[in-house]
Amino acid sequence: MKYHPILILILVLAISACRELYVPDVISQDQALVVDGLVTNQNESYSVYVSWSVPFDSYKMSIPGTDGKVWVTDDLGNYYLFTDKGEGNYTSDPNDFRGMPGSSYTLHIEINRELYESGPQLLAVVPYERTIYGLVDREEVLETVGSITRRSFENVAKIYLDLKSQGGSLPRFRFDPIQIIESTYEVVDTLEEIIPPPDSKKNNSTGNPFNTSFLKDTPLPATAHFCWRTLYPEDQITTTSKVSSSEESIYEINQQLIGSFPVKRMIMARDTVNIDTIWYNEEILSFVTAVFDTTQSLVHHRFLILNEHQISEDAYQFYAGIKEQSSADGKIFDPLPAQLKGNIKCVSNPDKLAFGLFEVSSQKSSSYQYFPHIGSATVRIEPYEISIPDPEVGNVTGRPPSWWVY
Repeated sequence: MKYHPILILILVLAISACRELYVPDVISQDQALVVDGLVTNQNESYSVYVSWSVPFDSYKMSIPGTDGKVWVTDDLGNYYLFTDKGEGNYTSDPNDFRGMPGSSYTLHIEINRELYESGPQLLAVVPYERTIYGLVDREEVLETVGSITRRSFENVAKIYLDLKSQGGSLPRFRFDPIQIIESTYEVVDTLEEIIPPPDSKKNNSTGNPFNTSFLKDTPLPATAHFCWRTLYPEDQITTTSKVSSSEESIYEINQQLIGSFPVKRMIMARDTVNIDTIWYNEEILSFVTAVFDTTQSLVHHRFLILNEHQISEDAYQFYAGIKEQSSADGKIFDPLPAQLKGNIKCVSNPDKLAFGLFEVSSQKSSSYQYFPHIGSATVRIEPYEISIPDPEVGNVTGRPPSWWVY
């Protein structure tokens, strides 16, 4: 079947006429202030991070907002100055300032001869009950090695909360789970072969005195290794997924997912390592090959530190916007990227842009030890007092650190 050239030209023009080039209005400014601040009811130092945004074509992520003045005021007229720690970090004195439930707090930032402020943020505390539990599930995982992406499934421990409040509304929540993993393994060193250096006085015409049966494959004492890791959720913001109905006298949210944590055994394989030198009978022997027979490195303990923040509706909408944008995968109906302004504004010059959030929230912290059972697809969770180790990631040989949990 043949088409007339004129007919084809008409169709092409018609299709082109239906397409309108859209150029979005993107707010562009050399620098906009970006704020990340948090005040809670915990007796600790609060922090405010101040930075400047950069143009889209810049190789930098942001520029720290240095040489500024940061302070917080409350609805009773109290004034709390934050100390400039450098690199855009400003912190409060825990002996001077602690958030009190029922009070409202306003953030003030003076920088580059401009004054920025947040709106008053109420530190609300609503009593509630909650139950923590877990289930073992299978999740799909994409693993990229070089140019090859493989799709597999792995066991994960999913931790849930049921939330309930009587005689009042149930607020929005933001959850901050921190996982601590302890693992142990032993290394058995075996001297498989010893080759003395060519100029060694031991290497004479009678043969190699070191190549004897009692030196070859001689087992050495096992060395115990104690490892720990502190894992924070990467690019993950967990908030309550819905608002409970106000038609009931009991407000509740069931099966609120807190996080999915992989259930893995760290397997250490037999490895061969070349050692440049080794001491033996007060002499250095070179070119020694040692074989390390290593047992399986099993996860010894799993711990969970859970921080629960009661947040305002404005804070929830801010976090929900970030989560929506980060979930986009490039499809036509994905949410469009937007500039989330938050609750910060420039009061000295309304034309200047400001982004970010000053969050004021009541925080409840609890810690647990949890035991995934793959066979029954359940997770046993028990309260356990533990704090974040220092350093947060480490490995020691011989003896565990003083805080190690046996």
